[in-house]
Amino acid sequence: MRRFTLLPIAAGALILASCATTPGPAGCQPALNDFLERREICDHLRGEIPDPDDPDGLQAAIAAINQHCQGTDEALRRMKARCASDPDAMAQLNALAPRIERKTPH
Repeated sequence: MRRFTLLPIAAGALILASCATTPGPAGCQPALNDFLERREICDHLRGEIPDPDDPDGLQAAIAAINQHCQGTDEALRRMKARCASDPDAMAQLNALAPRIERKTPH
């Protein structure tokens, strides 16, 4: 009789183990949080451009924007691919402008 009481426990353990190894919405959450934090800093800096009459402040702002914003367009594209199965993550990602980096002519 004891072996039948272990069967539900073993089945539950197998279900939990399969969930842990299956990539899904939870798999994108840590990277999503990191990306959204970086993007928030970038968006804040983009809104804090000083007056052109302050060349030192302008140069400092441009340097900070370049540091925090470079590569965010591509990172957003990758995050959307990684989190495609998570509707909550996709809602957050889709709320962001897809292109914020200035494209330089070749």
